[in-house]
Amino acid sequence: LQYLPPECLTGQADARSDVYGLGATLYELLTLEAPYPCENPARLLKLVADSEPVSPRELNPDIPRDLETIVMKAMARDPDRRYASAGDMARDLQ
Repeated sequence: LQYLPPECLTGQADARSDVYGLGATLYELLTLEAPYPCENPARLLKLVADSEPVSPRELNPDIPRDLETIVMKAMARDPDRRYASAGDMARDLQ
């Protein structure tokens, strides 16, 4: 559930949903914490639906600001604010 994009809770998904999952994976790799540290599945779904994760740099100040920006764009709650594809995200990561 940590990698589930908010729009999947309403049955909508496209390539940007996969980008969210990539962003959540990168978030965890950089911070060594899940985007929403929560053990209760119902509470976790509520967090995914209604909130933003803590800024990665708050958890690890060594993360470059540009990398944090990429991660947060990939995990934007609104799919229209995310990368359109994993390729677009990869270009920014390079």
